[in-house]
Amino acid sequence: MSPTVAWAPAPSAPTLPTGEVHVWRVDLDAAPPRLAALAATLSTEERGRALRFRFDAHRDRWVAARGTLRAILAAYLRRTPGSLNLAADANGKPFLQNGDGPAPLRFNLAHADDVALVAVGWHREVGVDIEREAPDRADLEVARRLFAADEAVALAAMPMPLRCRAFFELWTAREAYAKAIGRGLEAMPDTPPTGWTVRHLEVGPGYAAAVAVERGAEAVRCWRWQEPSTAHVNTPSRG
Repeated sequence: MSPTVAWAPAPSAPTLPTGEVHVWRVDLDAAPPRLAALAATLSTEERGRALRFRFDAHRDRWVAARGTLRAILAAYLRRTPGSLNLAADANGKPFLQNGDGPAPLRFNLAHADDVALVAVGWHREVGVDIEREAPDRADLEVARRLFAADEAVALAAMPMPLRCRAFFELWTAREAYAKAIGRGLEAMPDTPPTGWTVRHLEVGPGYAAAVAVERGAEAVRCWRWQEPSTAHVNTPSRG
């Protein structure tokens, strides 16, 4: 496991060198005008998914996450968010469509409560996960089934809240790698194979997060997303 990565103010015009991976932190509690602007960039399928949420708060945060994902990808590609064609493979792993296959710009999205993380890289798979730490979910039986034997033993010896923190650090590291390769946690090895890097991300009290990067990276840079002063409203949607 590589060291924790710190956040930095967002660049005004993001550029992504081929050897870097960027992770964006996004506040999902958007003001109504901004939320409407983000919703306008979604595809017909995405809008349909949003309507299936039972609670308004869950729907609004999902729209904010998906719309901001489009805004971030569009910023790198110098395109409008609504022009992007987002798809998913047979395992449900999302990708940016380019003709009949995925585009060179790879990404992954995760969110918990009012925080989302977006990981982006060129020509390499990336995965990201964020979880709200909850003592009732730091289950030792789950740890024994999904984690390495020595990790489960170490967790069992820890008092709460240390066990809770350690559990979710292990969980997010594995989930980030699982999302990067499009697999479930049950199929994960105890540690990622050679050529992969997993780093913890400090998001704030009560959260655990991690990013997984294929073939490592020269640098993992973390940015705080800032909403632009003007929004793409009524942008044509595709996908």
